[in-house]
Amino acid sequence: MSTYTPHRPAQLRRWTPAIGLAALVATATFADISVAAPATGRHASAATAAPAVISSHSATSPVVAPSQVAAPARPAASLSFDLCATTGTAVLPNANTSGSLTTSVPIWSYVTGDCITGTGAGNASLGGAPTLVVSQGDVVTVRLHNDLAEASALTFKGQLLPSDTDGAAPGGSKTYTFDAASPGTYLYQAGVAGVFERQVAMGLWGVLVVLPAAAGQAYEGASTAFDASMTVTISEIDPALNAAPTTYDMRNFAPKYTLYNGEPYPGTGIMGTANAGDDLLVRYVNAGLSYHSLSVLGANQRIIADDGNALAFDYSVVAQTVGPGQTTDAIIAVPAATPDGGLLTLFDGALKLHNRNRRPMSNTSYRMYGGAVGFVQVSGTPGGSDVVGPVTASVSADGVTGAVAASISDVAQGGSNVVAAEFFIDSVGAAGTGSGMTATDTVFDSPSEAVEATI
Repeated sequence: MSTYTPHRPAQLRRWTPAIGLAALVATATFADISVAAPATGRHASAATAAPAVISSHSATSPVVAPSQVAAPARPAASLSFDLCATTGTAVLPNANTSGSLTTSVPIWSYVTGDCITGTGAGNASLGGAPTLVVSQGDVVTVRLHNDLAEASALTFKGQLLPSDTDGAAPGGSKTYTFDAASPGTYLYQAGVAGVFERQVAMGLWGVLVVLPAAAGQAYEGASTAFDASMTVTISEIDPALNAAPTTYDMRNFAPKYTLYNGEPYPGTGIMGTANAGDDLLVRYVNAGLSYHSLSVLGANQRIIADDGNALAFDYSVVAQTVGPGQTTDAIIAVPAATPDGGLLTLFDGALKLHNRNRRPMSNTSYRMYGGAVGFVQVSGTPGGSDVVGPVTASVSADGVTGAVAASISDVAQGGSNVVAAEFFIDSVGAAGTGSGMTATDTVFDSPSEAVEATI
């Protein structure tokens, strides 16, 4: 699954020295790990010393697959996407014991671009539909281009948009516009034109993520803050449908494969990464036609939202059942004691861990298990007790000479050495993108440092 974020017009900004510093970010070594992190996140702490806003914290790890990490808050925008409903082929583990280890089936899917005029579209792939990432308040326009031999429409679950019962004719296009009013995780899929349930089962679905104004959170509540994120889509394949999609009777639909992110195990592999001690946001999206019980080995998961609606009271579960067309947001607390390279296992709690009903004794030369199994790889060493950033005080900026100075201390926050400092003008950017500062004594080697720079 790809992530599709459209280009936006550049914004020009005028700097006035009288505005002063927007922020000065200091970083420290936590438990002998050198940390340089942006000024938002689960471990953030803040102190103010006019005219600056100070924020610093421990590292986050927004390395995800396939997923979308939180973006900085920005003004609402008008965003446009082009999606093509088209055909392709998927390769799956084979079911029989006398032939190839794999089998190919026809599929349908959405790809990025306009396949009608030939600009940028490609072939369909399982789980390959782009994840549309927008921010709360955006006006979103999606143009559907239909490369199929039958009419097809789009529907965006959780969005205020009238149902389209006509869709785009074969070789035609249709435009949909809606306001992304509420943050959350949503499913988009083939709408109610033609035999739409067949189109969904063939692969016409994708994920819509609406980001809240607060960066580093899934929803507006602070309890939804996270360090890393990933999306897990669940879908199914009945090869009988894929072999004859235009004539198949959907009343006979009987999936033989259950897929995570478009792949059955062993193709799923590593679906995401996180650091030990992270709060990992998992956006579960059930694009299939069956119920699935989603479980994790090695950690617990806390349910924070269903269908894009944040829960007033979250709760912890071993396994969570997600219905067809439903989304669920969960936060997995990655155990701090997880060793570097350790794995957390995501799997179907109903233990349907097979491909096409293969049984272990049918042929010992083939893999005997598969289906809905995938892994989160834990990287880095578990952190120590110092997870609060240093405090910055006595910030000054000379409007004549351009000299900037401050004092930084981690003495009361854990006693780690301050290892770097940077400052921002107007607004805080990502870690490492500010203007660097030097230690007044020339060396960062103490939990307490005086720092300076020149604008």
